[in-house]
Amino acid sequence: MQQKDIFPNNGEINIKKPNLLIHACCGICLENFLNYFEKSFNITVYWFNPNINGIKEFRKRREVLRKILINKNIKSEYNNFYNVKEFLNKISDCNIRCHGCIEWRLDETVQFAKANGFDVFTTTLLTSPNQDYDYINKYGELLSKKHNIEFLSYDMREDYNNNAVKEKGLYSQGYCGCIFSEEERYK
Repeated sequence: MQQKDIFPNNGEINIKKPNLLIHACCGICLENFLNYFEKSFNITVYWFNPNINGIKEFRKRREVLRKILINKNIKSEYNNFYNVKEFLNKISDCNIRCHGCIEWRLDETVQFAKANGFDVFTTTLLTSPNQDYDYINKYGELLSKKHNIEFLSYDMREDYNNNAVKEKGLYSQGYCGCIFSEEERYK
């Protein structure tokens, strides 16, 4: 084999980066995630967060995400489904309400990833020190096996910077998103 066949770009090695679909819950968690992984993957961010309490809050968080992505020139897909009754129904059958919410959002994410040919999926929920890290990983791995797509597990909770978005002058929320977390935060 000739060298030009091995190095078709004038000696540059061209390694294909995996296509990663990231479920993003908010700008703070996404900003922290991107600082670690944006050079290692071809990233597309997926917005699916029907858990957020209040349509105005939902729109504010989505807008922050859009601003971050535009500034970084990262692709995005928005599932703007919003229905309070369906959210409450989804979590009502769960022993731990957060687990039902996590499952719903990760189920939607992995289905989108499979349908659109992604190599890997993950969620920014793993970034926050306020989430059930072990459960998210366990459920992500279960979905990985079920759907035959890799789940990116990582732990950067110690490096979580909740001022990353504020420093850019963008809106930063003080709670996870649902009506229950809002009540717990401000009670």
